[in-house]
Amino acid sequence: MFSLLGAFRYRSEVMVQLHAILKFMPELSQLLQTFPTLKTTIKELRKQKMPAAEAACSLSALVIERAVANIPRQNRALTLEQLKQNADNEFQFFRQFAHELEEGKLDARAEEMPNLTLVLGFSLWYLGSLVREGQLSQKACDLYMADVAGLLLGKSDEERRQHRARIATNAQR
Repeated sequence: MFSLLGAFRYRSEVMVQLHAILKFMPELSQLLQTFPTLKTTIKELRKQKMPAAEAACSLSALVIERAVANIPRQNRALTLEQLKQNADNEFQFFRQFAHELEEGKLDARAEEMPNLTLVLGFSLWYLGSLVREGQLSQKACDLYMADVAGLLLGKSDEERRQHRARIATNAQR
Protein backbone atom coordinates (compact mmCIF):
# COMPACT_ATOMS: atom_id res chain seq x y z
CA MET A 1 0.00 0.00 0.00
CA PHE A 2 2.68 2.50 1.03
CA SER A 3 4.83 1.54 -1.95
CA LEU A 4 1.94 2.22 -4.32
CA LEU A 5 1.29 5.58 -2.67
CA GLY A 6 5.00 6.43 -2.81
CA ALA A 7 5.15 5.53 -6.50
CA PHE A 8 2.11 7.68 -7.25
CA ARG A 9 3.54 10.59 -5.27
CA TYR A 10 6.91 10.31 -7.06
CA ARG A 11 5.31 10.13 -10.52
CA SER A 12 3.11 13.13 -9.68
CA GLU A 13 6.08 15.14 -8.47
CA VAL A 14 8.08 14.29 -11.59
CA MET A 15 5.19 15.31 -13.84
CA VAL A 16 4.62 18.57 -11.96
CA GLN A 17 8.32 19.43 -12.26
CA LEU A 18 8.37 18.40 -15.93
CA HIS A 19 5.46 20.75 -16.66
CA ALA A 20 7.14 23.52 -14.68
CA ILE A 21 10.44 23.11 -16.54
CA LEU A 22 8.73 23.13 -19.92
CA LYS A 23 6.01 25.60 -18.93
CA PHE A 24 6.03 27.43 -22.25
CA MET A 25 6.29 24.43 -24.57
CA PRO A 26 3.26 24.47 -26.84
CA GLU A 27 1.04 21.41 -26.59
CA LEU A 28 3.30 19.78 -23.98
CA SER A 29 0.59 17.34 -22.88
CA GLN A 30 0.11 16.11 -26.44
CA LEU A 31 3.86 15.80 -26.92
CA LEU A 32 4.16 13.74 -23.73
CA GLN A 33 1.61 11.31 -25.15
CA THR A 34 4.14 10.43 -27.86
CA PHE A 35 6.28 8.82 -25.14
CA PRO A 36 4.49 5.49 -24.56
CA THR A 37 7.05 4.34 -21.96
CA LEU A 38 6.92 7.49 -19.84
CA LYS A 39 5.30 5.83 -16.81
CA THR A 40 7.67 2.88 -16.99
CA THR A 41 10.67 5.20 -17.30
CA ILE A 42 9.55 7.19 -14.25
CA LYS A 43 9.11 3.94 -12.34
CA GLU A 44 12.67 2.90 -13.25
CA LEU A 45 14.08 6.26 -12.22
CA ARG A 46 12.34 5.88 -8.85
CA LYS A 47 13.90 2.42 -8.44
CA GLN A 48 17.29 4.04 -9.12
CA LYS A 49 16.44 6.48 -6.31
CA MET A 50 16.81 9.45 -8.63
CA PRO A 51 15.35 12.59 -7.06
CA ALA A 52 12.12 13.72 -8.74
CA ALA A 53 13.57 17.03 -9.92
CA GLU A 54 16.50 15.24 -11.54
CA ALA A 55 14.15 12.75 -13.22
CA ALA A 56 12.05 15.63 -14.56
CA CYS A 57 15.20 17.36 -15.79
CA SER A 58 16.31 14.23 -17.68
CA LEU A 59 12.86 13.66 -19.16
CA SER A 60 12.65 17.33 -20.20
CA ALA A 61 15.80 16.88 -22.27
CA LEU A 62 14.14 13.97 -24.09
CA VAL A 63 11.02 16.03 -24.79
CA ILE A 64 13.12 18.91 -26.08
CA GLU A 65 15.08 16.53 -28.28
CA ARG A 66 11.86 15.41 -29.94
CA ALA A 67 10.59 18.98 -30.34
CA VAL A 68 13.87 20.36 -31.72
CA ALA A 69 14.12 17.62 -34.35
CA ASN A 70 11.60 19.46 -36.55
CA ILE A 71 13.02 22.94 -36.16
CA PRO A 72 15.18 24.29 -38.99
CA ARG A 73 18.90 24.70 -38.29
CA GLN A 74 18.82 28.49 -38.69
CA ASN A 75 16.05 28.80 -36.06
CA ARG A 76 18.07 26.60 -33.70
CA ALA A 77 21.13 28.80 -34.28
CA LEU A 78 19.08 31.94 -33.56
CA THR A 79 17.79 30.37 -30.35
CA LEU A 80 21.31 29.46 -29.23
CA GLU A 81 22.51 33.01 -29.93
CA GLN A 82 19.60 34.53 -28.00
CA LEU A 83 20.21 32.17 -25.07
CA LYS A 84 23.88 33.21 -25.00
CA GLN A 85 22.90 36.90 -25.09
CA ASN A 86 20.61 36.46 -22.08
CA ALA A 87 22.60 33.93 -20.05
CA ASP A 88 24.01 36.47 -17.62
CA ASN A 89 22.34 36.83 -14.25
CA GLU A 90 21.24 33.16 -14.28
CA PHE A 91 18.76 33.59 -17.15
CA GLN A 92 16.68 36.05 -15.08
CA PHE A 93 15.66 37.73 -18.33
CA PHE A 94 13.50 34.71 -19.17
CA ARG A 95 11.86 34.62 -15.76
CA GLN A 96 10.91 38.27 -16.15
CA PHE A 97 9.88 37.83 -19.78
CA ALA A 98 7.69 34.86 -18.84
CA HIS A 99 6.11 36.87 -16.03
CA GLU A 100 5.30 39.70 -18.45
CA LEU A 101 3.79 37.26 -20.96
CA GLU A 102 1.60 35.73 -18.27
CA GLU A 103 0.33 39.22 -17.42
CA GLY A 104 -0.45 39.88 -21.08
CA LYS A 105 2.28 42.49 -21.47
CA LEU A 106 3.50 41.53 -24.93
CA ASP A 107 6.11 43.75 -26.48
CA ALA A 108 8.39 43.76 -29.52
CA ARG A 109 10.63 41.09 -27.98
CA ALA A 110 7.81 38.55 -28.22
CA GLU A 111 7.71 39.03 -31.99
CA GLU A 112 11.50 38.80 -32.39
CA MET A 113 12.05 35.75 -30.22
CA PRO A 114 11.23 32.23 -31.42
CA ASN A 115 9.09 30.29 -28.96
CA LEU A 116 11.93 27.77 -28.64
CA THR A 117 14.09 30.51 -27.10
CA LEU A 118 11.48 31.25 -24.46
CA VAL A 119 10.91 27.54 -23.74
CA LEU A 120 14.62 26.81 -23.32
CA GLY A 121 15.52 30.07 -21.59
CA PHE A 122 12.77 29.64 -19.04
CA SER A 123 13.73 26.00 -18.50
CA LEU A 124 17.34 27.02 -17.86
CA TRP A 125 16.26 29.69 -15.38
CA TYR A 126 13.91 27.24 -13.64
CA LEU A 127 16.52 24.49 -13.38
CA GLY A 128 18.99 27.02 -12.02
CA SER A 129 16.47 27.98 -9.36
CA LEU A 130 16.10 24.28 -8.42
CA VAL A 131 19.90 24.08 -8.05
CA ARG A 132 19.94 27.19 -5.85
CA GLU A 133 17.14 25.69 -3.70
CA GLY A 134 19.05 22.40 -3.36
CA GLN A 135 16.43 20.35 -5.21
CA LEU A 136 18.65 19.58 -8.21
CA SER A 137 22.35 18.85 -8.46
CA GLN A 138 24.62 21.16 -10.42
CA LYS A 139 25.73 18.10 -12.42
CA ALA A 140 22.15 17.40 -13.58
CA CYS A 141 21.75 21.03 -14.60
CA ASP A 142 25.09 20.99 -16.45
CA LEU A 143 24.11 17.83 -18.32
CA TYR A 144 20.81 19.42 -19.35
CA MET A 145 22.56 22.57 -20.55
CA ALA A 146 25.08 20.52 -22.52
CA ASP A 147 22.33 18.47 -24.12
CA VAL A 148 20.34 21.55 -25.07
CA ALA A 149 23.41 23.22 -26.58
CA GLY A 150 24.28 20.03 -28.46
CA LEU A 151 20.75 19.77 -29.84
CA LEU A 152 20.78 23.38 -30.98
CA LEU A 153 24.18 22.88 -32.62
CA GLY A 154 22.88 19.81 -34.45
CA LYS A 155 25.26 17.38 -32.72
CA SER A 156 24.56 13.67 -33.12
CA ASP A 157 23.32 11.43 -30.32
CA GLU A 158 26.80 9.94 -30.04
CA GLU A 159 28.50 13.34 -29.80
CA ARG A 160 26.07 14.43 -27.09
CA ARG A 161 26.53 11.12 -25.23
CA GLN A 162 30.31 11.58 -25.25
CA HIS A 163 29.95 15.14 -23.98
CA ARG A 164 27.66 13.96 -21.15
CA ALA A 165 30.26 11.33 -20.23
CA ARG A 166 32.99 14.01 -20.04
CA ILE A 167 30.81 16.18 -17.81
CA ALA A 168 30.01 13.24 -15.55
CA THR A 169 33.71 12.35 -15.29
CA ASN A 170 34.69 15.93 -14.49
CA ALA A 171 31.93 16.19 -11.85
CA GLN A 172 33.37 13.15 -10.03
CA ARG A 173 36.79 14.79 -9.64
